[in-house]
Amino acid sequence: GWTVKELSSATFADGTLTLNFATAASIEAGKPYLVKVAVNADLSLAPFAGVIVSKDEASYTSTDVDFIPTLGATAIETDDVRKILFLGANNTLYRPTSTSSMMKGFRAYFQLKEAAEVKSYVLDFGDGDTTGIRSIDNGPLTMENDGFYDLQGRRFKSQPAQKGVYVKNGKKVIIK
Repeated sequence: GWTVKELSSATFADGTLTLNFATAASIEAGKPYLVKVAVNADLSLAPFAGVIVSKDEASYTSTDVDFIPTLGATAIETDDVRKILFLGANNTLYRPTSTSSMMKGFRAYFQLKEAAEVKSYVLDFGDGDTTGIRSIDNGPLTMENDGFYDLQGRRFKSQPAQKGVYVKNGKKVIIK
């Protein structure tokens, strides 16, 4: 019930971003991975049992893109939203809606080295399950900015009743 993939190569040419993933035979310290857990997976059989997760995360770096992991809720700050891509549901890449966005913990994002226009992308997970080429809408793509987030990255669909500091649409909100 566990699938672990590592980014093996990344290229950007002629407007197409290609991200190639391979099944990880083992997990190495300091490398980001995509982990998919089946709904009924036995958590005691985790492929990374005995691994210590620390805040000293490192990114996969290529000449075209960085694959950057996050452990806790993370504010993503960028000068150009065209440089950031998030992997979402149904193997779809999304851009943040603003230059300051909040991301939940245990996620990752891709940061392009150049602020180039990605017109399409290919995600190859190395098991014959290539997404094909999909277009990216050059308009702003949405993340889950339709709610409030606490500083631990937990999402609230409506304004929380408790006093505190929250994030709404990438901005700090203080509820008194």
